[in-house]
Amino acid sequence: MTDKERKLRQIIADFENRKLDEQSAIDQIKQLTGETVDAGYLSGYWASESLDEFIGKLLVEPIRDWQEIDDDRAITLIAEIMNNVTDHVVISRNSLALERRYGKPNGTVVEKVFHDNLQDPVKVLQALKKETRIFL
Repeated sequence: MTDKERKLRQIIADFENRKLDEQSAIDQIKQLTGETVDAGYLSGYWASESLDEFIGKLLVEPIRDWQEIDDDRAITLIAEIMNNVTDHVVISRNSLALERRYGKPNGTVVEKVFHDNLQDPVKVLQALKKETRIFL
């Protein structure tokens, strides 16, 4: 466990044990991770994910060079999502980078992979590349 992870666990534990008020917890999380956490999500993350998943999402390093993602790398990132369907950190990190790269709204990659049941990374990439905006 990294020092950052230990500190984040302590902040969350202090908040959950009412040793730290909501705004202080949010501020400390922001200072430690650079991520802004919604008050409602901080209070109720446990309803949809484990503490480890919550911490993982806050500490994961984003894909910073998303503008440089080419087809081969996109296919690799999509395949990584498909091969790690229970790893919310991988899904979140890769989806965000792909959605930024292809100018799609949040949730598009998850929708294509899990809801539209596209099981071929190449088909998911084709769907991401498809222009879906309506110009007036």
